[in-house]
Amino acid sequence: IPDSMPVFTLQGGFDMNKLRGVYKMMMQVMKKTVGKKLAEKPDRTPNEEEMLDLLLHGGSRVSEENLAAVMEWMGM
Repeated sequence: IPDSMPVFTLQGGFDMNKLRGVYKMMMQVMKKTVGKKLAEKPDRTPNEEEMLDLLLHGGSRVSEENLAAVMEWMGM
């Protein structure tokens, strides 16, 4: 990617029920390992709280406000 090309990161969502095959198996393992470690951690950061919530309950972190930088770059 050239230095002149802007790169944007956007949050998405997670739904274990929509995963299939090896992807579902990998996330189940991650939920058991990472989820357990995060759940046992007494001083979780806000980002860790969000990750734990997504692993345990699924959900979406998509929002229009996260598109502000993209919209600005597009001149909108």
